[in-house]
Formats: sequence, C-alpha cells, structure tokens
Amino acid sequence: MGTPVEVGDFTVTIEGIEPGIAEVGNEYFGAQAQGQFVIVSASILNNGNKAERFFTDSMKLIDEQGREHSYSSEAALHIEGSWGLDEINPGNTLSGKFVFDIPADSTPTKVLLEAGFLGKDVEVALS
Repeated sequence: MGTPVEVGDFTVTIEGIEPGIAEVGNEYFGAQAQGQFVIVSASILNNGNKAERFFTDSMKLIDEQGREHSYSSEAALHIEGSWGLDEINPGNTLSGKFVFDIPADSTPTKVLLEAGFLGKDVEVALS
C-alpha cells in the first residue's frame, strides 16, 4: 500500500483502507452492508496517449480466504468521493474511493487490479 503500481496504461496507488463500516449514507438515504463495507482510497494516473476510464470492475478486494469481492455500486452512491465514470486525460491523476461489501468476519488482505486482456494483473498487499 502506498507504492505506485503499473496496470495497463495506468499507475495506481492504493492510499488507504477503511474496514468495518456497517452502513453508509445519511438518515434519509443509505445502504446497509450485508457484512461490512470496506472503503479503499486510490489515486490513478493515466500514462496513455488518450483519455481513458478506469472501470470499477478492474479492482477487486481479496480477503484472508482468497475470495474476490466486487465493487458495490449501491453503496458507492452514498459515499462522498466514490469512484465515478470520469475519463482521465493523459498525464492526469484522479483520486477516489472504491467500496466493497465483504463478510463481517473477513479481513481484507489484498487488492487485485485487473489489466484486461493484454495486460498483467497486479496484487497489492494491504498490510
């Protein structure tokens, strides 16, 4: 965590993790975790020559049992600074939060960054 890694045309830096969140939102609108929400903060630099999107399904959260958990779009609606669908122009960096819903008794250990068909996937340890 904290070390930039190359994933396709992007450089991704996992900046922080917030586990153990039971619900997100406010008293009127929100989402309840099935287990616990885990928020992963990241910055993403576009190293390519054209504007690109870093899709939320390119990041998975892996727990201590090796299970892969996908991005929770429902919870993301209620998190300030959650990752959107904005294009990142070449040479620019965007920061945002990725939210996952994992079992309450699980411990997040790694983030898997998927590079797509032609790239190499990268795992980032969270400890």
